[in-house]
Amino acid sequence: MPFLDWANKNQAMAATHEAPCHLLKQESVHGDITGACAGNLLIEGDNLLALKALMPLYAGRVKCIFIDPPYNTQSAFEHYDDKLEHSQWLSMMYPRLILLRELLSEDGFIVLHIDDAESHYAKVLMDEIFGRVHYQTSMYVQVRYTSKTLKSDMAYHKQIEQALVYRRSCAAKPCKPSIQTQGFDKFNFEIVELARGRATTLGGKAVQVFRPGEYEINKVAGHVDGLKEIWASGSILDGNSSGRFFRDYLAGRFDEDGAGALYKVANIGDDGPEICKLVVA
Repeated sequence: MPFLDWANKNQAMAATHEAPCHLLKQESVHGDITGACAGNLLIEGDNLLALKALMPLYAGRVKCIFIDPPYNTQSAFEHYDDKLEHSQWLSMMYPRLILLRELLSEDGFIVLHIDDAESHYAKVLMDEIFGRVHYQTSMYVQVRYTSKTLKSDMAYHKQIEQALVYRRSCAAKPCKPSIQTQGFDKFNFEIVELARGRATTLGGKAVQVFRPGEYEINKVAGHVDGLKEIWASGSILDGNSSGRFFRDYLAGRFDEDGAGALYKVANIGDDGPEICKLVVA
């Protein structure tokens, strides 16, 4: 008895077997697929065909699979239909998950990274293919931080995504995870205010202007509250609120504030009370 049904599921089930078997062409493979222990491989091409081509060499031999599939959004599908969106996504995922299961070794694990828009459907689909008994856990991954989010004009800021963990069989045993100590290496700057600065208003926001000598920028060990160096160029200037504020209100203030001024802008960069500090060199 299937857990989940959708329009054209029969075609999705048949696609697993109907996908043609092709030999991997040398120009589409970066790495060596020969020998008992192949090195790293990068395969270019349709992932369903690539998975089918890997079967003769790797079926039942892969110990860990991590996938980050397209999230079910309009940008993910060329012909997106609001009424069939879940059917399209499920039909795309089903044959690929079937083949991925066949690639896993008996002691292997698979991790599917997804956001909350489709995670509930993905969970039921994985239950059907891998078996509910083989569901291990859902890891909740913080992928964004409110104090570092630049698009303050968004109604909601998604911070958490999910990683669904399944095993191939009861032979798969998880290892005790180590404590995460990495991931913040880019957030390795701190700003020390040595003076109160000069208060002004720009673009309807309260701003404090600090001239050279009134602040210090120190490089420290990366941590969650640290600052990241970002150059105000390209899409940064148009793709987020901080970039647009820099472009519209700060970039032209050289004559007034001089070189190296630092601007402390209240309530920008997220939808909370945090502060974003911007430097004009």
